[in-house]
Amino acid sequence: MTIPRLELMACCIGARLVHSVYAALDVPDLKIIAWSDSMVALWWLKNHGDWSVFVANRVNEINSLVPSQFWRHVPGELNPADLLSRGISPSFIFRLSLGEGPSWLLEPPSNWPIDHLACETSEVEREKKES
Repeated sequence: MTIPRLELMACCIGARLVHSVYAALDVPDLKIIAWSDSMVALWWLKNHGDWSVFVANRVNEINSLVPSQFWRHVPGELNPADLLSRGISPSFIFRLSLGEGPSWLLEPPSNWPIDHLACETSEVEREKKES
């Protein structure tokens, strides 16, 4: 499985979790924002295309659980989930408060990272449905 497909699966698992928690809380006015650092997965979610069966099925499921307008991009350098892939030491992890999330989430949404979806078109196009 390719990295973009795995990232799309991560969005799918996240959407399932968000949907379950939202349903359990039963708070209809709760605003949902889902984050991903995968520009390719977000491109598939936000741009209607004629995708391969695998991508199309995941995109349809994700959008039925958490519609595409609620998805935002977090740059990798601002994503605390990416710390290990950037080679930090295990001792550094214990000093972090990962349960608090990134500090910029405490600021108004106008100060959050701006969505600039620009991805490698070859990665996106690889999943176009063959005609």
